[in-house]
Amino acid sequence: MIKKEWHWMPDYKQKKMSIIKEKNLSNIDVWNIVNEWYVNGMYADILQDENGADLEEICEWQLYKLNKNK
Repeated sequence: MIKKEWHWMPDYKQKKMSIIKEKNLSNIDVWNIVNEWYVNGMYADILQDENGADLEEICEWQLYKLNKNK
C-alpha cells in the first residue's frame, strides 16, 4: 500500500506570480493601495519607522518621490 502525504500548505512553486505582477500594478499603484488601506483604519495599530514617521507619511513621501521622477 502506498501512503499518500497530505499537504495543508498550497504549492507555492506553481503560483510564483505575485498579485502585483498579476494585476500589473506600478509602484505608485501599490503605494496608493497601502496608503488607502492604512488611512481607512484597516490596520488598527500605528505603524512608524525609526524616525517616528507613520505609514501615512511614509506613503505620501514615496508617492511624492515617484510622481516627481515621472
